[in-house]
Amino acid sequence: MLAEELPEGYHARATGQAEEFADAMNALVFAVGLAILIVYMLLASQFNSFLHPFTIMFALPPAMTGALLAMLATGHTMNIMSVIGIILLFGLVTKNSILLVDLTIQRQQQGMDREAALRDACPIRLRPILMTSASMIFGVLRLPWPSAKAARRGRRWRSPRPAA
Repeated sequence: MLAEELPEGYHARATGQAEEFADAMNALVFAVGLAILIVYMLLASQFNSFLHPFTIMFALPPAMTGALLAMLATGHTMNIMSVIGIILLFGLVTKNSILLVDLTIQRQQQGMDREAALRDACPIRLRPILMTSASMIFGVLRLPWPSAKAARRGRRWRSPRPAA
């Protein structure tokens, strides 16, 4: 029954597992926010710039959008395992961005303009980015399917992490 349909003087609230899930999600959102702040501070100290961490972290919202669309397309819901998958995705996207931005900055310091530095850095860093992304995907891809031994015992481990 919806809270709007309750008689006056009554109220509805989440209890049990729903309350625990809400508390866990609030803690995870706080942890992700804190992690983003810490990553920004570390990147600012690494690049000696307040601007370059933003250029690196601007890749996170499209990654989050892609993860949510993938979960929607595969029919998975937001739960603890999917949040862990999104955190893994954030780490991978941040690493890829650092690779590109770092080489672009090096090329700019060698005298190239920004577009030329990007045109030079992107093909060079494509192979390491594809290799680490493929290894992460194949490492996580096995998770939704049970092992042969677990399947014989009737256990299934289905996880939305690969979708994210």
